[in-house]
Amino acid sequence: MNPVRMYTTQVCPYCIRAKQLLQTKDRIIDIAGNVGFENSKYFSQVFKRRTGMTPQEYTVQALKSGDIR
Repeated sequence: MNPVRMYTTQVCPYCIRAKQLLQTKDRIIDIAGNVGFENSKYFSQVFKRRTGMTPQEYTVQALKSGDIR
């Protein structure tokens, strides 16, 4: 991962919380609201800009690694 992108993700509090919630079975629309976004599509765009992957891609990766609770 690009060091600048990694740094941006680390200092982004909502990204940290979103990543935690994406490892649960919560719906993305609910996660978006829980981290302060009224629009889940915009949340997905911002999440991808900050992390390099969409919330869906992050969830699939967590499923493959066995992190989904």
